[in-house]
Amino acid sequence: MKVINVGRWPPPYGGVSSHIQRLHKFLLEKGVNSIVIDQFTKKHQNKERNPQVIILRGTRFQKYIQLYKLLSNSNADIIHFHTSLFRNYILGGFFLMKKINDVKSVLTIHSGRFVAYYEKKNPAWKYVVRKTLNLFDHIIALNEEQKLVYENKLNISATNISLIPSFLFPNDFRISNMKQMHKVNTFLNSVDFTMLVSGRLFELYGFELVLSATKRVIQQKNLKIGIIFIFYTAQDKNYKDRVMESIRDYPYTLVLKDLSPEEYLTILEKTHLYVRPTYSDGNSVSILEALTLKIPVLASDIGGRPEEVILFKTGSDINLADKLVYCIDNYSELKEQMEYCKLENNGIRILDIYYKLAQKDHRTEHSSLKNGNRKSF
Repeated sequence: MKVINVGRWPPPYGGVSSHIQRLHKFLLEKGVNSIVIDQFTKKHQNKERNPQVIILRGTRFQKYIQLYKLLSNSNADIIHFHTSLFRNYILGGFFLMKKINDVKSVLTIHSGRFVAYYEKKNPAWKYVVRKTLNLFDHIIALNEEQKLVYENKLNISATNISLIPSFLFPNDFRISNMKQMHKVNTFLNSVDFTMLVSGRLFELYGFELVLSATKRVIQQKNLKIGIIFIFYTAQDKNYKDRVMESIRDYPYTLVLKDLSPEEYLTILEKTHLYVRPTYSDGNSVSILEALTLKIPVLASDIGGRPEEVILFKTGSDINLADKLVYCIDNYSELKEQMEYCKLENNGIRILDIYYKLAQKDHRTEHSSLKNGNRKSF
């Protein structure tokens, strides 16, 4: 079976690019002929050469033409599109899907903000999105809210929707010679309890809540509570300035930037608690990564959190401080409970969809080529 995943290939590392990279590796391990098309690389950005990754170059229009030609002659069994808010497919997506209607297509919209983004758009935009999404053979929803919008507002049949979080955990991630590890270990040895917080420097991530809450807690407890902040490229400058000023006012912080997924997980595994203070969210991959590593998670009480997560009232640094005290006081019990946390293998679930759409048997090897005379890449 031949599968083409269309989206973003790292670097930079983010929700979509890391997911595609892990999915690609998983498919190769399962004997699938997997190809990735990266349509978001910037003009002068250098990336390591990979014979299974096709990087499109040029303007947005030039990339669209390249993508159109590649997919028209792909001989693929499955084409899986990955996007953040779907806005990159608005202008040409309908015509692209019409052109490749002889290949089974799958779509995942990875952003937890898609529903709010969709609701704010005008009727003409919504009409185009509804028409385009209904051309896909299958839609993967990341959470229940997304699934309900697909069914009730975009008129997509429930039989063509699967609810599968985008979380795929790598089998081998630990890095023994990571250059930041000495700095990390020095920091870990200098504090009594360590939290990790990650994301992009936008207000919706709520980093200021963690700092405010932790300052409250250290006034109550004679503890050095360390916070490791891991930030990624995109940022709001005004918000970044506010957060960095607060970080400078707190004595036990370590700031790291733009880590690879393997570096991130290697550090996460060494911490006591993962904190997710977001004001809105999808099905957070970061939370699922922490749970997989048996790290307790403290997160805002927006919908869709796994049942193992300890929740605090969204936007409340006072309630976050109270729950942080609870986590510290009951940490041994929380760690013991984490041993019973088991997460589904979402890679297998996605592969099941591919095989069902392609009407192929898991147990039998298949050629990646279909009958026909079209040229294939």
